[in-house]
Amino acid sequence: MESEYVGFGTKSKEYQRFQKLKSKASNEELIKLVEHENPIVRTYAYFSLIDRNLIKSSVAFENAMQRNETYSTMSADQLSDSDICTEIYFNIINNYPKSETEIKQIDSLIVFKLDESHFLQYMALNEKEHEETYNNRIVELALEFDNHSAIFYINNNNIEIDKVKFKESIKRVIQNRNIGTKPVNRLNNLLEDLEKEN
Repeated sequence: MESEYVGFGTKSKEYQRFQKLKSKASNEELIKLVEHENPIVRTYAYFSLIDRNLIKSSVAFENAMQRNETYSTMSADQLSDSDICTEIYFNIINNYPKSETEIKQIDSLIVFKLDESHFLQYMALNEKEHEETYNNRIVELALEFDNHSAIFYINNNNIEIDKVKFKESIKRVIQNRNIGTKPVNRLNNLLEDLEKEN
């Protein structure tokens, strides 16, 4: 999947095909395309349906979760991996920033239904404050799945948790070291603070 420009300012032919699809395809054709075999085509179809207000972004996201496939993306000269749900999420944030209610609904889908280690867990929990009904699930993400975003959320929002299990989870995340240096440093500092409380 390509953004509008790839390489050094070259207009993406794939993106141009998407623009053509968005303007030429009928509503019925777009609805059929969300069942297409190619995940990139499904992503573009969801974008177009959302843009035409034919489907709520939260509904598109939930539907996409049923067949959320990974593919390569290119923006400018950066090649990376993404998936349908991630692209829908960032499409909403970047193009419909006032859709706060929809974003909250998508965050709920992420926290409660999406894979516990998915990158979007970070987006749904980082610098957010959800209703108390989320707390048990977020505690589960931290203690059962060693989700570092859930750990930071619990600490930032002072959620009640078993401190012994909480520290064990933090130690496991630190030992795995698959989240980058800065988060590991933050976890080490948090662990030190928790040890001082004893």
